[in-house]
Amino acid sequence: DLKHFDGSIGKIDRIPQDVRNLYATAFEVDARWLVEAGARRQKWIDQAQSLNIYMAGASGKKLDDTYKLAWLRGLKTTYYLRTLAATAAEKSTGKGGELGNKVFRRSVYVQARRSMVLSVLEVFDSPTVSPTCEKRTFSTVAPQALLLMNSPFMADSASAFADRLLREAGDDPARVRLGWKLVFGRDASADEERDALAFLGKQAASLKQPPRIAPQKQALMAWCQALLSSNPFLYVD
Repeated sequence: DLKHFDGSIGKIDRIPQDVRNLYATAFEVDARWLVEAGARRQKWIDQAQSLNIYMAGASGKKLDDTYKLAWLRGLKTTYYLRTLAATAAEKSTGKGGELGNKVFRRSVYVQARRSMVLSVLEVFDSPTVSPTCEKRTFSTVAPQALLLMNSPFMADSASAFADRLLREAGDDPARVRLGWKLVFGRDASADEERDALAFLGKQAASLKQPPRIAPQKQALMAWCQALLSSNPFLYVD
């Protein structure tokens, strides 16, 4: 439950209400109280304080009211304004945004925290959030390929993608055409479709022992992961 609600216990019904009220996250505390507390304690601080403003559901009016209050209270400075991302960081290829037993929405903007770096972005040269970033560096290194092959996120995404293809297309040729269109935004050529079908057939036939997952789906998952790990999907020309 704690992981599902991103560290907040406010929506966990089995925890008593008085405990939930006591242990609120920074985003669940009204930003005006953060300003009031900062203004009251600054008289006991010799130099300055690094005051972060946490605001869920930020809007122009809320920002205007908060910073006007800081000025009225004589607050010397505020450091960072931290807001919540509109959507979750993980993405799903599922029709309804499903990934396993969790639900996500596609996201363009992801909250960046110095204390919680996303490994998927870190290995692909995401800028560090502590120092000033003069320019964006880029690299092509082995850990990127290893992450795409071995990370649970990629495996879950490939599984959800395979489920969608099984649900929306009736046979392997139709699944190959749909999968190619969804990933690359274009139709597969005759050679690409032939190679994909040959891969699916060989992959399913190589599963001699009855696996936990049906051979057809397991072969499709491997193909989906290959598509999601391919250069045309990862890099924009």
